[in-house]
Amino acid sequence: MITWSKFKEVFKKDFWICFGKYIRGTVNIAHEKYDFAINDFNWILENGGLPATESLIYVNLGVAYARLNNFKRAEECLTKATEYESNKSNGELYQWLGYISCVRDQYKDAIEYFRKAFALGQRGIDRWLVNQEYVKNNIIKLDKIIREENRDIFPNFGD
Repeated sequence: MITWSKFKEVFKKDFWICFGKYIRGTVNIAHEKYDFAINDFNWILENGGLPATESLIYVNLGVAYARLNNFKRAEECLTKATEYESNKSNGELYQWLGYISCVRDQYKDAIEYFRKAFALGQRGIDRWLVNQEYVKNNIIKLDKIIREENRDIFPNFGD
């Protein structure tokens, strides 16, 4: 039988291991060691630690996979991250989804993600996390691409 003191001891240990791996994973992203970051974040998800930050773990996994040009896996992780209420207002998340959509030639999706990132980047912590110039420039470029693609469908008035 597990006693209360034994439970607290195990919880404390697992919590600190997960917390350490989370910190190390974010540092690994900063130092461009994306494979190591992916290992740390996946370990946390597999071992059930830090449920409060699970949403951020998926964002960080998505960023690491994107940096390794594994856009399919990155999109899966970032899309999973959008399911968490805490990420509904995460402009950085939508900026990455926009980037991945651009790379995958999904311009209509990309422009919507960039617009959302731009709107969210106007306030709070996203002012530092969302690169407003990058997002704004991509919205302009994508708008031109979409107009060119649809030129035959929607000709200019008077043509």
